[in-house]
Amino acid sequence: MNQTAFAESSAFFINSQENTYVAARKWFVIFCAFHFILWLLIPSLLYGNPPTDSVEGVAWGNLWLWGYEKHPFLAPWLTAFFADITGMVGWSIYFLSQLSVIVCFWAVWRLANKVLAPWHALIAVVLLEGVSYYNFQSTSFNPNVLMLPMWALTSLVFYNALTQGKLKWWILLGISAGLALLTKYESGMLFFIMLLVMLITEQGRAAFKHYGIYLSAIIAIIVFLPNLIWLAKHNFVAVAYATHELGTEKIKHLPKIIAIFLHPLKFLAEQLGTIAAAFLLYWPFYQRGKATNNGFKTFDQRFFMLMGLGPLVLILLISLFSGATLVSRWAFPFFSLTGIFLVAWLQPVITAARLKTFAVLVVALNFLMLLGSIYIFVVAPHITHKADHYEFFPGKVIANSLTQQWQDYYHTPLPYAAGMHDVVVNISAFSKDRPVPYFNWNKMESPWIDEAKMKKQGAVFVLLLTNRLPFQQVKDTIQQRYPQLTHESIESFPRLTRAQVPPVKLWVAFLPPNSQ
Repeated sequence: MNQTAFAESSAFFINSQENTYVAARKWFVIFCAFHFILWLLIPSLLYGNPPTDSVEGVAWGNLWLWGYEKHPFLAPWLTAFFADITGMVGWSIYFLSQLSVIVCFWAVWRLANKVLAPWHALIAVVLLEGVSYYNFQSTSFNPNVLMLPMWALTSLVFYNALTQGKLKWWILLGISAGLALLTKYESGMLFFIMLLVMLITEQGRAAFKHYGIYLSAIIAIIVFLPNLIWLAKHNFVAVAYATHELGTEKIKHLPKIIAIFLHPLKFLAEQLGTIAAAFLLYWPFYQRGKATNNGFKTFDQRFFMLMGLGPLVLILLISLFSGATLVSRWAFPFFSLTGIFLVAWLQPVITAARLKTFAVLVVALNFLMLLGSIYIFVVAPHITHKADHYEFFPGKVIANSLTQQWQDYYHTPLPYAAGMHDVVVNISAFSKDRPVPYFNWNKMESPWIDEAKMKKQGAVFVLLLTNRLPFQQVKDTIQQRYPQLTHESIESFPRLTRAQVPPVKLWVAFLPPNSQ
């Protein structure tokens, strides 16, 4: 259907004084505003405590280092900065999360409009609402969420650089690629796919003859250099973390040929479940036999097929040939361009009635997710008498209580918090003294720690009491390492729900200043 026929059949959406692009852009802005407000309000109203990854980001970011034991510094710095300027750890994190999603939507919208008609471009963006990485899984700001805009922006400027060849796009590509790598080292996969695009397309091969691509590479290296230097000084500690995460698991009692395919097939099934709602949203536009590739030029076909599907195929191949186990969240940024590829391939049949149905489905999907969130965070604890989600953890209460105890004992700001990771990140993030975290008393997890300095200044020690923890054994080990510990106690803190659920129990002790 050409744009003129479409405009005539879509009077509900298009004012006669507006062209199709202006009308589509208006609905794009409405969609972004709807998404932003809804997914800012849901966690702000329902979460008692921010998710652990976000609190961890604040704890890291408050140190303002050039790197951390798991990830580069960009996401922690942004998390700490937004917490600082708003004066709280809470809604500012959810604001940052949805800002990231909206920037991703904007980049996809701009890119889609280069190869699709305006209403098709709008559909390509809104289909992402059917991918859980862009809604309820995006509420916890972390490197995965930040990869959404960074990968989308990098793809946009990469397309512009290849198709226009202007120096400004190569410069912007270097900046965005460097920032993508400072978001998460996983971005190296995106660069590999970009290299494939350059090798198998005429525009890409032509780019090797000009200095823009080399300038872009130099800029990306310069942007990434501070973290690279930090990694070198700390024995590439993040590599050890990545190796541990990308472990291999032998599948017992299964034939070898089945075991080889089990991990990639499991990961693929998880991703199909994650994006399934996007296909349901597309249903109003589907018409049998309509699929075609006529909407793409040859370069565009290859670009969006590789950029949209390449990362998923690449990680499946890595797992297949290495036997590595894959974590579902690693696919967070993989699908931003998939909507463009699918819309161009499937060629949606657009009418005013179909657009109305599409809009209703989008609202209905979000309403169902809202009801699901209310059930999980309000209703379920009363039914199950359990509140195991991190969003119920009384992080701020614990931080304030232990900070006050420290100051009552020693009349100085609390300098260090040492102990179990999930508790320490909350103390470091919420305490007004911003104590330096010492995760699990392990220097591999806290390479910034100087134990001699900690013993001189003192610290609060914490253990979270759970059925899985051999408490006495762990406590004895800690006391052998730090015999000066004092003011031991077992403390209880109610979880952040009105339901009758067990409290959080902590073993607390204090390492006094000058405990050399």
